[in-house]
Amino acid sequence: MVCIAVAGKGECLSIKQVSKSEDISEKYLEQIISYLLKGNLLISVRGAHGGYKPARADDEYTVGEILRAVEGELVPVSCLEKGAKAL
Repeated sequence: MVCIAVAGKGECLSIKQVSKSEDISEKYLEQIISYLLKGNLLISVRGAHGGYKPARADDEYTVGEILRAVEGELVPVSCLEKGAKAL
């Protein structure tokens, strides 16, 4: 998210660019980006100059929101998750 946000307003970065910049495998990055897209944190742009860019202004994101999109609920034990059934 930081790499894509730092790229500049309106500029898209491809998975290949982010992978090279952050030294992360493209396959792993594809998985992370899919979660960020589902969480409406990134926008996918098609075409020759396409790629990914933030869905909104940088100051509108929280670290917790990004972590929950990628990792799921942030609870120490599963019984504290929303909708968990009591034993």
